[in-house]
Amino acid sequence: MAPLKDTRALILDLRRNGGGAPAAEVYVASYFVDPAKPVAVNKFISRNPGTDTFRTEEFKSSPTPYFYGGKPVYVLTSGFTFSGGEAVAYDLQALKLAKTVGDVTGGGANPGGMAPISPDFGMFVPMGRPENPATGKNWEGVGVQPDVAVPAADALKGALGLLGQKTDQTSIDALSQARLFTPRNTPNPASEAAIRRMLDELARGEPNYDLLSPGMQEVTRQQLPRLHRWLT
Repeated sequence: MAPLKDTRALILDLRRNGGGAPAAEVYVASYFVDPAKPVAVNKFISRNPGTDTFRTEEFKSSPTPYFYGGKPVYVLTSGFTFSGGEAVAYDLQALKLAKTVGDVTGGGANPGGMAPISPDFGMFVPMGRPENPATGKNWEGVGVQPDVAVPAADALKGALGLLGQKTDQTSIDALSQARLFTPRNTPNPASEAAIRRMLDELARGEPNYDLLSPGMQEVTRQQLPRLHRWLT
């Protein structure tokens, strides 16, 4: 986000985004929330394993290096946009922080996991549901409804047109192929040591929370018993 802070508008292309972590989704949304007025971006209502009781986890906006406010933001969607990708589109739309352009998304909101039902078969079982604080609903089974409905292939063209930009085919093709950031093509020498340290901490059940963001601290606390079992 840092190289984009001085742009006059932003287009988030989530047409090929199949999902991600709630903490990451909320952190992205935080860039568009006034830091002086933090808000609840999303919350998850989950069943406590082996019981008929539920718990609620609320995800609030958090401080970011800068505030990308007062500028047009568009989110491009397709039928492939799913889960955490849909969460970004849905929550930014619900909070009136961005407009969505493209196709209705895939409709996968409720998180869960595989449960064995026989030696040869398993079944995906939802364990909870997200609930947007602004709408009281989510996108399960219905998808995120775009503010500007166009075929996914034309979503970039549609967003650029809304921004008053040229939308001839040559311009669209060039922008679609432009690489604004060069991906790392050499190993980070600190990566292996950091991963080994993290795995060792999780195996001992003693993660260093001081090195984690607030969202990752909460996620790690929730998942620590399971991670500890996997690693020991």
